[in-house]
Amino acid sequence: MELKTINNQPTMTSIQLVDYINEDRRLVAEQDNGKYTELLHKNFMAKVPEVLGHKHAAKFLATQKYGNNNERNIYIFPEREAILMAMSYSYSLQAKVYDQFQSMKSIVESINPNEILLIIANMQKQFMELNSNVTALINNLAIKHEPKTETHKYFQPSFNNNSNEDIHLYHRITIYGKKFRPDLDQSQIRDRAKEIGMMASRLSKERNIQIIKEDNLDGRFQNKISYYHQNVLKEVFDLIF
Repeated sequence: MELKTINNQPTMTSIQLVDYINEDRRLVAEQDNGKYTELLHKNFMAKVPEVLGHKHAAKFLATQKYGNNNERNIYIFPEREAILMAMSYSYSLQAKVYDQFQSMKSIVESINPNEILLIIANMQKQFMELNSNVTALINNLAIKHEPKTETHKYFQPSFNNNSNEDIHLYHRITIYGKKFRPDLDQSQIRDRAKEIGMMASRLSKERNIQIIKEDNLDGRFQNKISYYHQNVLKEVFDLIF
C-alpha cells in the first residue's frame, strides 16, 4: 500500500488504515480458523476522537471524493497518530503500520532534491523542443496545402520604395522582439526566427496582410529581409512564447 507524503513526511489515510486492519483480521481468522469480522470505515471514524481526543483528532480531518462525485470525511494521519490508532486494535497491527512508515521514510530520505529538480528541468527542456518541432511541422503542412496566391498581393519589391502609409507598423522579427518584447530572452527569438517567420507569413496570407521585403544591401543574409505587420508578430509571439 502506497503512502502519500505531506511536507516530505509520510501519511496514512483512515481508508488505508481500515484496509490494514481488515487484512490483519483476515490473516488472524485464517490462521485460527476463526470468524472474520469486517471493520467499517464509519465505525473507525467514530473511534478516532475516543483514541486521539476530539480536539487533536480534528487537526487531521479531511474530505475525499469517491464514486459518482460523492464526498466523505476521512482522516489523514501522520506517523504517530496512525500508530496510536493501529495500537488501539492490536499490537501486531501497530508493528505493521510502523514498518510501513519506516519503509516510506527511507525512500523519501534517499531521494536527492537536486536530482529531482534536474529531472524536471530536463523534462521541461524536452517538452519545449517537442513543442517547437510540432509547431514547425504544423506550419510546414499548412504552407504546403494552402492554395497558391499571386505573390504581388503580399510582397513589395523594396522596403525603401514602399508607398504604404502604415510602413512604421512593419518590423523585422528580431527588432520587434527588442522593441515590444524585452521581457523575452532575445537569443530564443533569434534561434526561433525561422519558425516565427513561417507562422507570420502564413498568418499574413490568411489575413491578406502585406509582407514587405527589403533588399539585402550589406550581404549578411542570403535572401531579402522580411518585415511583418506588428499585429501579426504580436499574435505569433503570444502563441509561441
